[in-house]
Amino acid sequence: MTHCQETGDQIRAFLGKVILFSVRESVDIPFRFGRDVFGVVCGIGYTFCMLACERIRQRFAADYACGCTVSIGLTTRSLEVGSDQAGLLSACERALYQAKSLGCNRVWATPIL
Repeated sequence: MTHCQETGDQIRAFLGKVILFSVRESVDIPFRFGRDVFGVVCGIGYTFCMLACERIRQRFAADYACGCTVSIGLTTRSLEVGSDQAGLLSACERALYQAKSLGCNRVWATPIL
């Protein structure tokens, strides 16, 4: 499906709102990392993060009728990933690539070590 730039902007704005309403205001930090890449730093809990990611994916798919989907990569601090910004972003990018390569419209999490 092909959309114009204005439609793409509207889709990204809607996704931003879905993200804001899916995370905890005083604990999590949502941000925009690129043109169509968003992120959330979850304050606590892998389980909450996984549930929030799935909630974002489902809300977007249910509420946006254009046939667009959301793929989400999830990672946590670990011995393998580390806790620095570059390591976390790199691990998230790998997880996102995996979600997209498996057919999109899914949450893919790096393993917890």
